[in-house]
Amino acid sequence: MEKDAIGGQSPLDIETRVAGLEENLDTVVGVVGGLTGIVKDMAHDVKELFLGVKDLAGGVRELSQGAKELLGGVRELSQGLRELAQDQKEFKLDTEERFRRLEALQAENQEKLNVLIQIVDEWIRRQTASNASEARGEKEIL
Repeated sequence: MEKDAIGGQSPLDIETRVAGLEENLDTVVGVVGGLTGIVKDMAHDVKELFLGVKDLAGGVRELSQGAKELLGGVRELSQGLRELAQDQKEFKLDTEERFRRLEALQAENQEKLNVLIQIVDEWIRRQTASNASEARGEKEIL
């Protein structure tokens, strides 16, 4: 084999080495292509993950808003229950006061009725006595 003046290698050795380098380069290009595909897939997955996180954040915001509205409703309900309890307490006091007034009126009416009964009893006694007296007077006249 003939030796070339370039680097002391023959053209066949250089061609063999170039072919090996081309083969290695093809392998590197294939690996880089595969890695590029993997990176693209990962970028797509990251994009979908980002969109999922974005959707999740939107859901969390909606949930938070719903929780705020629910809390507002619970506060309104609580206020309503406090007002109802106060109304019931006032109603009870009003009812007790009315009951006391009715009892007082009943006692007053009972006293008046007792007085009226005494007056009627006295009137009946007088009428009976008067009738008896008149009857005795008629007998004496006859």
